[in-house]
Amino acid sequence: MPKTHAADVRRYKRKNKNKIKTYQHEYQQRTEVKAKRASRQKYREYLKSRSDSFVINLDLKDEIDAIYLVCQKKTKGTGMLHHVDHIVPLKGKNVCGLHVPWNLQVLPGQDNLSKSNKYEDVL
Repeated sequence: MPKTHAADVRRYKRKNKNKIKTYQHEYQQRTEVKAKRASRQKYREYLKSRSDSFVINLDLKDEIDAIYLVCQKKTKGTGMLHHVDHIVPLKGKNVCGLHVPWNLQVLPGQDNLSKSNKYEDVL
């Protein structure tokens, strides 16, 4: 009786369990890294698209960069992680903010994470 391809595959899998497991683990790690990079790139592009129409001059870009520097200094100075938060979320349920200096604030990381993507209008 001739050997079938399926039987060969089963035999190979039985003999090479560890090799297959290692390969699958490495593959999963590679794809997770690619997905994270793609996600970060997509977010950067989204930020850029939300600010392009307003970044008429370099002053606004410099102001945004200054806010991020303040955030880094607060994190270093206090030893507690700080985030740059969008006051009006970029992708809120009912509102849509912009990536501009007047929509940014520095918050402790815990506060920003608990805020999530919510916007509470304070009038």
